[in-house]
Amino acid sequence: MASFRLRTIAIFVPLCVAAICAFWSAQLRNRQMTIRNVFDRAVEADTLLPVAEAEELLPEWEVRKMLERAAGGGSIIFDGESRVAQIQPEMFRYGDRSLDGLTLHTVGDGKGSMTFQLPIGTRIKSIAFLEDALEVTVFGELDFHGDVLSIPEQAPEVYQLTWLKGDPPPYNTLDKAIETRMRKK
Repeated sequence: MASFRLRTIAIFVPLCVAAICAFWSAQLRNRQMTIRNVFDRAVEADTLLPVAEAEELLPEWEVRKMLERAAGGGSIIFDGESRVAQIQPEMFRYGDRSLDGLTLHTVGDGKGSMTFQLPIGTRIKSIAFLEDALEVTVFGELDFHGDVLSIPEQAPEVYQLTWLKGDPPPYNTLDKAIETRMRKK
């Protein structure tokens, strides 16, 4: 009788472990497929990319490949290594006014994303990576606590945020640069 129990346990335990592993593996594949679909839909709809979520579930090389494909549009740029920037058109609306947002992310640093909420009326014309910085071109009727700075679209202002490859995204530097410029007017 004891040998029967031992043999049953020897067969039953590995089967249970295999079933649990198969279930866990299927769940992981399902979550990976879901994040790939969400990522693709975000690119198509020009909405915020779920980069941090993709990094949690997918290998880094696959996240980089997805970002390279996404960077073909005008609102998303990727330096091919670690830095990702995305313009969020009309991120927030305040009555009849709105503002553009800017989200930055470093692939592989595990620190997540940084989103800048700029003054009401800010429009981001373009973004570009330099060797050690992100260049942001802005225009609009910028309203900062009642002070308004008018920057025409034909003569936009360019701000450079120091951001080295592999470093976490800069924190609040664009907001502060615009605020400093508004105080000097």
